[in-house]
Amino acid sequence: MRLLAALAAVALTGTPAAADTPRATVVVVLDTSGSMKGAWGTAALSAARTYLDALPEDVAAGLVTFGVHPVLSVPPTLDRARLTAALATDWTAPASPVHDAVALAAETAGRFPGQRRVLVLSDCDDLGSSLTRHGMTEALTSHRVTVDVLTGTSVAGGCGEAVRETGGRLLTPGEVADRAAELASAPFPSRPAPPAWPLGLALGTVFVSLLGLGVIGFRRLRGASRHSKLVSALAPYRAAPDRRSEARNDRAPALRPLLRLANRFLRWRHQHGKLADALDLAGLPLRPAEWLLVRAGVSAGLGALPALLGMALVGALVGFVLGWLVTRLYLRMRISRRRGAFADQLPDTLQLVVGALQAGFSLPQALAAVVREDTKPISGEIARALARTRLGVSVEDALEAVAERMGSADFAWTVMAIRIQRQVGGNLAELLTTTVRTMRDRGQLRRHVKALSAEGRLSAYVLIGLPIGLALWMFVSRRSYLEPLYTHPIGWVLSAVAVSSVSLGWFWMSRLVKVEV
Repeated sequence: MRLLAALAAVALTGTPAAADTPRATVVVVLDTSGSMKGAWGTAALSAARTYLDALPEDVAAGLVTFGVHPVLSVPPTLDRARLTAALATDWTAPASPVHDAVALAAETAGRFPGQRRVLVLSDCDDLGSSLTRHGMTEALTSHRVTVDVLTGTSVAGGCGEAVRETGGRLLTPGEVADRAAELASAPFPSRPAPPAWPLGLALGTVFVSLLGLGVIGFRRLRGASRHSKLVSALAPYRAAPDRRSEARNDRAPALRPLLRLANRFLRWRHQHGKLADALDLAGLPLRPAEWLLVRAGVSAGLGALPALLGMALVGALVGFVLGWLVTRLYLRMRISRRRGAFADQLPDTLQLVVGALQAGFSLPQALAAVVREDTKPISGEIARALARTRLGVSVEDALEAVAERMGSADFAWTVMAIRIQRQVGGNLAELLTTTVRTMRDRGQLRRHVKALSAEGRLSAYVLIGLPIGLALWMFVSRRSYLEPLYTHPIGWVLSAVAVSSVSLGWFWMSRLVKVEV
């Protein structure tokens, strides 16, 4: 909070007008803590006065002092007398927040165009800062500020890293005047830096456009009318889709060029038929090209969002990959959910078939009664099987295709029982009654096992989600704390080990809590 208050003071000073633009800007950072008391503090004050006297007249200079907290004592100005008068100190402060003070100086210098420097007069022994050493260096590099440190009896402490990263120098008291005089050759800034809003506007436009593309796809997904429901109900009875009719009924004519391009890409990758089957299995009323555009729109939108937040290329790449994986996971989740609903409805559906058989209906007629019940998704799958029987496929083969399509072992065993009964004879109603009773007993046992393993599964979710959630929170709140993990080679190794450990733990716990019934 103290650092934020100091930065607010910088904002109130404003940026100099174009007519008063200095050649360069220098901010002197003076430590007023008790550790500077004595000969070292006197030498630092003398060096600061020498430095200011040697600065060219057209170089702006400011002063940041820090003891308990950093203070912008003098904003950058051309008035040397005001600066010299502010250099007096009593060396009594009990703390020494060097990192916060240097970050404040970098923020102050960063508001001015041209070359920017910070001169640190301190032993660099930090005490009481809210920023880490890496956070201080990040503030300097983000504002393109060069930091020089007066060494004297100090060895630059934690400031050595900042000096190396910014291309500064460790100065002795005899070198400060020459270092200040170097700014006489600094060029005047020709014009202010270009504003950042055009890039933000461009990225925002891309984000809104691609998000709109995703919205179009999902509106088509959720907004199916009665007509579209009737068409999808009749779809299993069509020999082949009418592509010209689909093109005429396209709800988004502006997207037709993109849809044609997506279709070519899917056929080039030989993925069109496979993706169409997956969408149909998931119950999504989208064509393969439309689903590909929805995935691209969501992925590009999530990729543009980190770029708008200043996370640059890496964040955009992570957002794009995350969007692509999330949409793929959504499709798999829909398929799994639909297959689960099929398995849950199967015992009651077979009981309905048993009742129809006992009433004197044939097996196809009993299956047609299931279709008339219109219990999704099992009624649609049975309707698909009956459509195949009208094309000459046997009932057993059509039902076996449904079992394979829905991944249902219970239904596959039911079809096997029907096939055996057709070959050897017997009472099909009694056979299916026994099958239904077995399915319900197995379902009850499966639910019982799931309840007993709930604690283990919840523990797995917590243990896996806790480090991931904590890392995301720290990345948002204290990013400098995590930056060494992805900016330093040792951090890369540690990150790889952490990801491998979490993945191995997830695999191990998933095996422990998974019980086959």
